[in-house]
Amino acid sequence: MKLFIFEAAYRRLETEIHAICPAVEPYLMAADGTITLHGKPLASEDVTPEIAWISTDLFFQGPSRDFLRFVLKCDSLKWIQSGAAGFDNPIFQALGSKPGVIYTNSTGAGKSIAEFVMGAVLNYF
Repeated sequence: MKLFIFEAAYRRLETEIHAICPAVEPYLMAADGTITLHGKPLASEDVTPEIAWISTDLFFQGPSRDFLRFVLKCDSLKWIQSGAAGFDNPIFQALGSKPGVIYTNSTGAGKSIAEFVMGAVLNYF
């Protein structure tokens, strides 16, 4: 499996990723926008991932514009997983409408976040 992922997210979760899928080949996008595979820089036309993970790390400390631009243009993708909670942003609508690509996101956290917030409010008052 070929995975396109922000390098900081991969380094943070490398052990867990390889425990789930030992054969994963991670295409890593560095903070400067360069893409590597096994430590070797690649031209974007040589990057052919099947899966892209748009992690929250990317939103806060990464080259999100370069990453998302690549994902939009990539024809080899079969699945995109986003750390964003919704599809409101036009970029996520465009990603979600890519033909033949499954797009999933993090919408399942709403109930537990609501419970946490209510607990914090009740604790405060």
